Amino acid sequence: MAIPANTNRVWCAGVAAVLLLLIGGCNILGPAAYFIHGPPKVPAEHKLDKKRSTVIFIDDPQSVMSRRSLKTMTTDVAQKTLLDKHVLDNIIDGRAITTVVAGEDPQDPLSLDEIGREVGAEVLVYVKITNFTLTRDGSSLTPLAEAQVKVIDVTEGGTNVWPGEFEGAALRVEVKSKPGYLPGMSRSKRQQEEDMLAERFGVGVAQLFYKVEIYDSVRITR
Repeated sequence: MAIPANTNRVWCAGVAAVLLLLIGGCNILGPAAYFIHGPPKVPAEHKLDKKRSTVIFIDDPQSVMSRRSLKTMTTDVAQKTLLDKHVLDNIIDGRAITTVVAGEDPQDPLSLDEIGREVGAEVLVYVKITNFTLTRDGSSLTPLAEAQVKVIDVTEGGTNVWPGEFEGAALRVEVKSKPGYLPGMSRSKRQQEEDMLAERFGVGVAQLFYKVEIYDSVRITR
């Protein structure tokens, strides 16, 4: 008796599946592990105490940012992200630091722990901007922001609790090359690109303190 054509197709498909399993061997574990555990994660660099009052101080001592509003934007995004991700419950608005720093004596500037105490913080996340640019070669649109970051315990006289290095941990946030020629870019377009970089950089600051899927990570640390 002849076997129906559709039965032949089912049998052939089954044999093909078995052969793929045998040929694939150990390779099947890769996709299986992905579905079980999810995509790879980038771990937090440091765990903040979510109950302690914390303030983020974005400092631009060399004025590498073209506008003061970019510091505010970076601060706003960083603290909002930490709240949204439930990393912190008690954040003091970083804008308060602007008022404190504006009133300090240039000849006798406040220390970081003094600044923290002035705004009522127990912990201060200090972000010193070292680079903020829309181009790395002078012409193409390749946004990049860099900073040194450290966490200071204000209640312990400004003890540097993270990282061990005095200068802080290097943070780098970059955007892949985008279509555009910087010298010919309009002022409004340039400001739009700077705003996007500041927002991305704010996310990068926050991501130092919580685990994130590798595909969502915007930071490069070293």
